[in-house]
Amino acid sequence: MEGRLGPNHTKVLILQCLLDGEWQLTFQIADACGRSLTNTSELLRRYRSQGLVCRVRMRDGLRGFAYRITNVGRDRYYYLLKPLHWGGNEEQPQGGWNGW
Repeated sequence: MEGRLGPNHTKVLILQCLLDGEWQLTFQIADACGRSLTNTSELLRRYRSQGLVCRVRMRDGLRGFAYRITNVGRDRYYYLLKPLHWGGNEEQPQGGWNGW
């Protein structure tokens, strides 16, 4: 999958970790994706500015933030998977998100 997604591989990996819609801590996402905590934290900050994820500050003595995927993030995830679905060499349907 990595070679076919190119530079979007990590984005797809992180969004996939959040697809269940549950709040997840930064270190949980980093562990699930096999990335460093620092790298994951920076990427999540970027994805938040793009509207792909939302976050809340942790309470009860826990440090950091918890993240959840947004509807925009879910749409972007499936959009990024299109080349895998269509094989990359076939003619892709034109139009909006639903193919119209």
